[in-house]
Amino acid sequence: MKLEFVVEDIPPKKDGANSMWKKETEAHRIVSLRTKALEAMKRAGMTRCMDGYIHLTIFIYLPQAKIERAGDLDNFITGICDGLQAAHPRVQPHPVFKASENKAIDPFRPLLIEDDRKVMAITAWKRKLGEHCRPYYKVLIEEIESDLG
Repeated sequence: MKLEFVVEDIPPKKDGANSMWKKETEAHRIVSLRTKALEAMKRAGMTRCMDGYIHLTIFIYLPQAKIERAGDLDNFITGICDGLQAAHPRVQPHPVFKASENKAIDPFRPLLIEDDRKVMAITAWKRKLGEHCRPYYKVLIEEIESDLG
């Protein structure tokens, strides 16, 4: 199984200090990520997370002036991975999740990735856009063979 989806804006960023699920800016980005992931799942006729190991490919498109300031690539990767799996049960998510009309993006429900321990390969790029272009990112998620040895 292979899915692809595009999200307008920059990806959610994880940092070690506080849960991204609580931060207003990141919470809105997680809602966008989860909404697009859910739409991709519906288009593919999926009703649950992928079962096998996963190769994740991420392309983040940013205006030239923001390519270095927007965030570290590794924080974006972790934000996407964590944003697709379920939030930790002790997290108190930002109220934006309750306000969302789409209850299927519930932060305690995983989407596409049950647990990011199943991600066995990641390819990620930050790419430059023209100065007046809006940032966006593309996520490709694909199940891969389980015998990686």
